[in-house]
Amino acid sequence: MSEAIRVGVMGLGEAGALIAEGLREARAQVTGFDPAVSEHPTITVVESVEAVVDGALVVLSLNSSTASVKVASQVAPLLAPGAG
Repeated sequence: MSEAIRVGVMGLGEAGALIAEGLREARAQVTGFDPAVSEHPTITVVESVEAVVDGALVVLSLNSSTASVKVASQVAPLLAPGAG
């Protein structure tokens, strides 16, 4: 049995939460971060950008277009080589 892929989800609004849940159901290890969300019934919510990116093979940015540049500038320097 292979190890689960770790996915970080930035943005746990309606779409982000649904996508994160789908990834979890597909057996990915999912953590999420959203400054407006402190808990979720099925997704592990972390308290910082650094925590959601740490160890993730893939980081999805599922937030509004008005926040996209800010989120990208926070996440990009934290990505490990080969992460996407």
